[in-house]
Amino acid sequence: MSKKSITLYSLPPNEFSLSYLYEALPDSINQTIWLVGKSIVGSIFRFDEKRRTVQPVVATIQGLSPGENQTKNYNEIRCVVQDQAGNVWFPAYNLPKGQQGNLLKFDSRTKQFVGFRAGTHGLATGQFRSATVDSKGQLWLGYRGGGILLTFDPKKNEATNRMPTTNLDYRDVVKIVDDPARNVIWIARYMDGLWQYDRRKNTTRQVLNEPVLNIYLTKNKVLWLKTLTSIVRFKPQKGQLIRFGSEYDLHNFNYSPFSKTDDDEFFFEKFRFYKKRHQA
Repeated sequence: MSKKSITLYSLPPNEFSLSYLYEALPDSINQTIWLVGKSIVGSIFRFDEKRRTVQPVVATIQGLSPGENQTKNYNEIRCVVQDQAGNVWFPAYNLPKGQQGNLLKFDSRTKQFVGFRAGTHGLATGQFRSATVDSKGQLWLGYRGGGILLTFDPKKNEATNRMPTTNLDYRDVVKIVDDPARNVIWIARYMDGLWQYDRRKNTTRQVLNEPVLNIYLTKNKVLWLKTLTSIVRFKPQKGQLIRFGSEYDLHNFNYSPFSKTDDDEFFFEKFRFYKKRHQA
C-alpha cells in the first residue's frame, strides 16, 4: 500500500522573503504541538491533533513594551524547548524592524506568555540561534554571529555567560547537546567547530577544528556530526573519528535536514543511515 503525505498547513507567501517552519515540540502538558518558524503572520504556531489544524498563536506577552509585547511582533524564531516545570521557551531570532531577539516563555501554569528583553536578566544583545534544556533543568542558549553561549536559570530568571563572543562572524552556536553521562555539553559552533563544556571544571575546549552544522548523541553515547563535507561518527572516549558520505557531494546539502529517530537511525536529505551498518 502506498503512503501519501498530507499537507496540514502552508505558511502564507511573502513576496519579500521565504517562509519556513524550523522546529516542532510535542507538549503533553499543554496538550499541543508547538511549531516555530519565519513568516509574515508570526513565528509561533500550535497544531491541534484532534482537529488536525495549525494556527498562528496570537497573544500578549507580559513584561515587554508595545512593539514587542505581541506574539505577532516576532517574525522569526528558530528553536523551541520545554523545561522540567512544563514551561515552553521561545528564544526569538529577531523582530520585523531589526531589533535583537528577546526570550519568550509560555507559562504552563498561568497559560500566559512572559518576555525577557535582550540585554536584561543577564541576557546578551543578539539573535538566538539554538537552545536546549539539560538534565539539571537549566536552559542553554546559543547566539548567532560571535558564538555566545549562556545558561538561563528558569527559577531565578537569570542568565550566566558560559562562552564569550569571539567577535568573529560565522561562529553561530547552531546546536547544543546535553551529555549527562559524561557531565558535559557539546556545542556546534559552525565555522569554529565542535566544542565541549565541562560542568565539573566549568571550562570549554575545542574538540574538532572544522565547520560543524549539527550534532546528535545516540543511546550508546556516540556523537554523530554533520560537517560541510561528511557525516562523522565520533567516539569521545577514544577520540575516534569515522567519516561517511565521501561518495556523495555533501556540499550540495550543507543546510539540509539531518535528523535522528528514537531508534538511532539517521536521515539526511534523501539518504538513510542504518545504525547496524555503522556501529562497528
